[in-house]
Amino acid sequence: MDAERTQILTARGAPGRLRLRAGERDTALLLDGLPVAMAWHDPTDPSWCYLVRAHDLSPLEAQLALPDLQDDTPLVDALRDVVELLGAGTYRLVHQPSPDLRPDVQGERERPTSSGTVIDWTGLHRLELHDTLLVGCMPRDLLDRRDINALALRIRQGERPPVVIVGSASGDVTFLVAGHGALEAYQRMGMQPNLVTVEVFDPEPLDAEEGADLLVAAYRHVGDVVAAHYQATTAVESAAQA
Repeated sequence: MDAERTQILTARGAPGRLRLRAGERDTALLLDGLPVAMAWHDPTDPSWCYLVRAHDLSPLEAQLALPDLQDDTPLVDALRDVVELLGAGTYRLVHQPSPDLRPDVQGERERPTSSGTVIDWTGLHRLELHDTLLVGCMPRDLLDRRDINALALRIRQGERPPVVIVGSASGDVTFLVAGHGALEAYQRMGMQPNLVTVEVFDPEPLDAEEGADLLVAAYRHVGDVVAAHYQATTAVESAAQA
């Protein structure tokens, strides 16, 4: 499995639940109108960008049952659920199969943990841009370890569950929308992921005022997350002192 393949797909009908919006220097992913993540370039240094994460895609990903994706699997069939979520639009599907490589794998202690928990995952981050930025849309601590173990077994037996990312055809920010657990399983196996990119040709425009409104909505949710974390930790402390 080493040959890249592409397919152009035009979906008709209504806009889907999952929407990509893009401005001149910013990109946002929304689920049911709620901001999942939004990234924009640092105007003082274009090699850096700002990223705000708010809502995660864990409820959505739990509903997706992405099939084994081999070289002879039609891309439209494999990505039918994802395309239905995106709704009307023209897309380029790019399949980059997993080469059977086994690079050095970092140990658990060496893996970055800055976005591993919900409380660290949400809110504002400043990131350096090297290549296209891949934004995960689900904190690692929400991943089901049993599912990851099952995915790793499937991969060991020859299956190749896909890891699906969505981005603009002309942008430099992409969002991981399906296959968070599969990506973790591939990393555990020391293999490159079986990657599918869904490039949106004409994402919905996003002007500065709308972007600011999205950030306000994002921070309302971030505030709820932080408040829940505060209540949970204070309740633990109170129980320990009782």
